[in-house]
Amino acid sequence: MRLLRSFVTSDAVEGAVEVRMELSEALHGHRSRLRLMVLALVVGVVLVFIAMLLQMGAFVGLLFEWFEGTTEVGFWDSMTGLLYIFFFMISFALGIAIVLFTGMMRRYFALMRARYGTIAGGGMGSPSRRPKGKTDADIEEEAGMVRDPARALLGLAREAEEEVPQVDELLKYSTVFTMLLAVMSLVAAGLTLLGASLVPDGLLDYMVLVHVAGTVSLACGVLLQIEAQKFINHFIHRVDALERFEEEGPIPVPEGKTALGRFAGCVLARHGLEGRDAEAKALTGASGDAHAFDMVLGGRGDRVLIRTYDRVPGIDDVRELRTAAEDVARKDRKLPLRVVALVTEEQDDLDVDDVVYDYLMEHQILDESGDWARSLQIVAEVEGYYSVLPFTVP
Repeated sequence: MRLLRSFVTSDAVEGAVEVRMELSEALHGHRSRLRLMVLALVVGVVLVFIAMLLQMGAFVGLLFEWFEGTTEVGFWDSMTGLLYIFFFMISFALGIAIVLFTGMMRRYFALMRARYGTIAGGGMGSPSRRPKGKTDADIEEEAGMVRDPARALLGLAREAEEEVPQVDELLKYSTVFTMLLAVMSLVAAGLTLLGASLVPDGLLDYMVLVHVAGTVSLACGVLLQIEAQKFINHFIHRVDALERFEEEGPIPVPEGKTALGRFAGCVLARHGLEGRDAEAKALTGASGDAHAFDMVLGGRGDRVLIRTYDRVPGIDDVRELRTAAEDVARKDRKLPLRVVALVTEEQDDLDVDDVVYDYLMEHQILDESGDWARSLQIVAEVEGYYSVLPFTVP
């Protein structure tokens, strides 16, 4: 059982609205963890601040007694007091920074939930069951979306998405500051336990408990920050995939004698795999079975696995292709770059059964960590351009 949650990052993009609906659900699902992170950090900061304030206060009280001539302040007492003053100042600065950064992140996520929630509430999220390859009409429609008030909400979401890198930086700084504060609190607890403290003897045990409680709370906050970092990385990759999807234009079919040769040339050029042998090959999977592919491009870690069909593949075809590709991926211990079912006969339109579409979107190949997923694609030539289902960003 994992201590921290994983967020599976898919390479498939159904559409601009669908991805934002997906991210909206992820934001709402992460809401409780974000609140828990904020609570753990605030409680930890307050406890450490109180403990450091009491430690420093004991030294200040000792100085007042020294000014009044009722006690003496030795060298080690002075050094101990100055150390706790330093701890107090640093913990105060770190605590303020942590609270401010965390508050900014919380407001940002609330803004994103509101923006995406507006899109969902506007009825814009009904997924297209069979998305087609982009045509000139599609591009013209996307360029004119701002004329539609509902579609204009996508612009608001894009503005908020542009701030994700800044939130990523805030979270990284906040995590480092929290670790430093936790270490400082733990050191203070150890010193207090060893007697290096100026608080009354009867309060030493309580001071240790306060320091330890603050350290534990901050440690929980760090774990939740690490999980939040994984979520933000997932968020960044999905937004990046969405941007590439929105910028992608129709892909023309290059010249060539066969559909397989034309597609191989396109893949080699687009993925920078020039010079790699493109040939039919049988690859052995982790199960020991050999799986035949009509063409394999690249090597381990950047394989492009292609099988050809003279018609649009059905559910049994895609199931068999996924099984073969997953077995090879387990043997390689790395995901392939792409897994393609290539239709060799030119089509008027790329249309698949609902059960096939659902299978493509819901049965992806996961890597060993469970953090990344690779989708199968059906590719066909439609009116001189490649129609791809679904669009993927490897």
